[in-house]
Amino acid sequence: WLPRLHHWAGPKQGWSSPDSSPGGPAKIDVGLAVSRDGIKFTQVGGRLPFIPVGQTGSWESRMVWALPTPVLMPGGTPDRPEPELWIYYSGGNTDHDGVIDEASITGGKQSGISVARLRLDGWLSIDSPLTALKGDEVGGSELVTVPLRFVGQQLQLNVDPGGQGSVYVEIQDAHGVPVPGCALSKAYPVIENSVAAVARWAGKGAGGCNVSALQSKDIKLRFVMSGAKLYAFQFVQ
Repeated sequence: WLPRLHHWAGPKQGWSSPDSSPGGPAKIDVGLAVSRDGIKFTQVGGRLPFIPVGQTGSWESRMVWALPTPVLMPGGTPDRPEPELWIYYSGGNTDHDGVIDEASITGGKQSGISVARLRLDGWLSIDSPLTALKGDEVGGSELVTVPLRFVGQQLQLNVDPGGQGSVYVEIQDAHGVPVPGCALSKAYPVIENSVAAVARWAGKGAGGCNVSALQSKDIKLRFVMSGAKLYAFQFVQ
């Protein structure tokens, strides 16, 4: 992630910087960027704030600044059933030009340290709108991966289907032909909000989807989603 300074170019009523130039507030929030070489970065997520500033009047209403290293917190507790990433950040109610939020509860400068909690691998997601379906009908937005190889016996999804959404998975060969037993028509809907939701298909034995038998082969994954967010997937033993 990276800090981003937002300084309006035109005059804004009720704002002036200490040097008397019009404009403001010069807020700083946190955006998300990716890089393959650690030198050139590209902002992602539609350039929307990854950690936004707080509400007007709060201690973090004008500036937030994230610490560089997230902390992996294990799950298994009542308030954290699954693993999370914690991102500590500092903030303040004074903008980059030194202007204090006029709605400050104390009437002066405020600052503090807090933590943003993120689901495991929850940096970005593929989002699908909710599709009106009838009965057992399967439909919605589709995503097909490039050919890939894996080692494992089970496919897990990091997914949030909300209250009405679902994700179906089809395993295809490298040419896009459904693998016997792993076709969309055999897939059970994934409807749980989890970082490790298991993809399943109907049938057992020779008529079922034998994921482990596909190890080290070129395959594609076809996701059919409705009202869901897909963050990641992985094959596990």
